[in-house]
Amino acid sequence: MSAERPNNGWVIWLTMLLALLLSIAPMPEMLEIARPLWLGLVIVYWVLALPHRGGMAMAWGFGLALDVLSGSLLGQNGLPLVLLVFLVMSLQQRLQMFPLWQQATVLLVIFGLSQMVLLWLN
Repeated sequence: MSAERPNNGWVIWLTMLLALLLSIAPMPEMLEIARPLWLGLVIVYWVLALPHRGGMAMAWGFGLALDVLSGSLLGQNGLPLVLLVFLVMSLQQRLQMFPLWQQATVLLVIFGLSQMVLLWLN
């Protein structure tokens, strides 16, 4: 008799689609500079929570979808998201050992590197 796992992959896809919609939702011009990187935040959450389910292919695919929906060059958002996922996956086991404030600090640095790559690509 085989042990069956619950297949709740739809939750991951639903949250990713919600993050994609939040990434392209219009905001007032004053608040546009403070728009969080919703797609990156959700991908990092799923990579930390379930490292075997989400990965670089998902980041690249949703980054390309964000490029298409926002009208930017293809790969402009995909490359920083893949870099983000790569760095988080390489530090995933160490991050889980850190206290919450150290996790937040490390993720702040990783998101800063991702934003620098995006700025460089622009």
